[in-house]
Amino acid sequence: MTLKKLLTAFPLLTLLFFSSTLNAAVAYSAPLSVDGEEFEIGNLLEWRTSSEIESAYFFIEKSLDGVSFENIGKVEAAGNSDEEVSYRYMDIQVIDEEAFYRLRQTDIDGTESLSDAVMVKKEMTNQFMIINFSTITVTSLFEVTIDAMTEGEMEYSLISYRGEEIFSAKQQVINGLNEFQINLEDEKEGKYKIVFRMDDEEEKLNLMKVDDEIKKKPNVASKRSSSGG
Repeated sequence: MTLKKLLTAFPLLTLLFFSSTLNAAVAYSAPLSVDGEEFEIGNLLEWRTSSEIESAYFFIEKSLDGVSFENIGKVEAAGNSDEEVSYRYMDIQVIDEEAFYRLRQTDIDGTESLSDAVMVKKEMTNQFMIINFSTITVTSLFEVTIDAMTEGEMEYSLISYRGEEIFSAKQQVINGLNEFQINLEDEKEGKYKIVFRMDDEEEKLNLMKVDDEIKKKPNVASKRSSSGG
């Protein structure tokens, strides 16, 4: 299979694709790909299979030199399927300008196979990145950990589902880990977006505000409006 090159809409990334290795247990419907259209906090890996026989897991492996790979995550496979199945994995701890990824597919009987590698190369160096955050279903306090590569002032805004700015605040950050606590206790139930900005760099997180009763009784649907702001 010939080498394919493709540019996607993922901000700041140039992507090079290589054909995937096929085996008898799993047939890929397309090469391992990266698509970050809705995500700006890291590298989103996506792949699809057209058929699977007794597949167990996909292990995601990462390398900084394209030679030595280490496992960074695991996604459960479909098992048996003759229809197209889509998978995705988000690598949010991305601080290097260049990273290589591949899949180690494992069957129930322990048989393994490797995909070829995909290289993700950043065209610009991040000033900061989101490395951890609390559950996206929020009752009051939403907590975020940001790794800043430089000192400065960071602005963060709460945006409603309709795109309206609810509030905006600023916080000084140091070179290293910084904790943010954003209070949504007085906000309506619904979908929101938190936007972090530092100079020209911007990153977003989507979340859902719910009340205490939903938190206590997750199987009971809310009768309130599902729109935020």
